[in-house]
Amino acid sequence: MPNKGNGFFQSINGDQSSTRLFGFIVIVFSLVESAAILLLGQDNIVSAATAAGILFTAQASPVMVFLFANKQTEIKQEQMEINKQQ
Repeated sequence: MPNKGNGFFQSINGDQSSTRLFGFIVIVFSLVESAAILLLGQDNIVSAATAAGILFTAQASPVMVFLFANKQTEIKQEQMEINKQQ
């Protein structure tokens, strides 16, 4: 029986999850890009904050939705496996 994964970058069955790694990279990139926009747009901070917020939302939201949906699918599969064993 494989070691159960409980780290963020591991799936429930203990395998490394490239999907979570990719999602993490996209979210961190979006945060860095938004911070750069805020730093470069200090002359007009309201427009810079709006642009940074819209950019982060547009880039990171689909990734987060995909990650949460993927995690829900993994949990359902694990519950089905547990029910079959009982």
